[in-house]
Amino acid sequence: GRRCIRIKGAGADGTILRNLTITNGRTIGAQDELGTGAGIYATAASVVVESCLITNNNADTHGGGAAFFSGSQVVMSATVVQGNTGGYDGTYNGGGVVVDGGIGDFTNCSFLENEQLSQGRGGGLAVWNSTGTVDDCLFRQNIASIGGGLFKNGPATASVGNSIFCENSSDTGGGFTDLGGNCFSESCDSDVDGVLDCEDL
Repeated sequence: GRRCIRIKGAGADGTILRNLTITNGRTIGAQDELGTGAGIYATAASVVVESCLITNNNADTHGGGAAFFSGSQVVMSATVVQGNTGGYDGTYNGGGVVVDGGIGDFTNCSFLENEQLSQGRGGGLAVWNSTGTVDDCLFRQNIASIGGGLFKNGPATASVGNSIFCENSSDTGGGFTDLGGNCFSESCDSDVDGVLDCEDL
C-alpha cells in the first residue's frame, strides 16, 4: 500500500492542497510514520487544505484520511472527509483526521462515515496533544470506541461552534469548549425530507 500525499519538514511549509480528490491511500505498519495518514501525512509543516474530497483511505494506525503530526499546522476548509478508516489493531486515533502535537483549524468541513477500528478514538476527528478549532462542520455517521464524531485527549484543547453531530456512534469524547450554535441529534433526517433535523425548523 502507498499513501497519497506526504508533506515533511520546514521546506514544505505553506503547502496548499486545493480542489483535489485524495483517495485509495493505504499505509501498513505499527510504527507511526509507516502506518499513519493514508490520504495525507504531514509532519512539522504548515498545510492548507481547501475544497478537497478525502475518501476511502485506510491506515493501520492513526489518521485514515489525514494525519498532521509533530508541530504541523493545518487549516482545512470546505472539505469532505468521508469513508476513511484507521486503527486495525490497537488504540489509535482519527479514522477521518488526526492532529497530533500541532494546531488544527476546521471550517465548513464534513466528516462522514469514517471509522476508527479496534479500541480507537475519534472516528471523524481526533485532537491529540494539540489545539483544535471547529466551526460550521458536520459530523455524521462516524464510528469509534470513544468519540465517534470528535475526540480530544486530556492535554489537548478543542473548541467547537455552529456544528452538527448526528448518527455518530458517540458524538464526542474527552470534552470540548462549546462556542455555541452546536446541535446534537441521534437522527440526521428523521422525516426523510432531505433537510437535517438540526436545520429543519
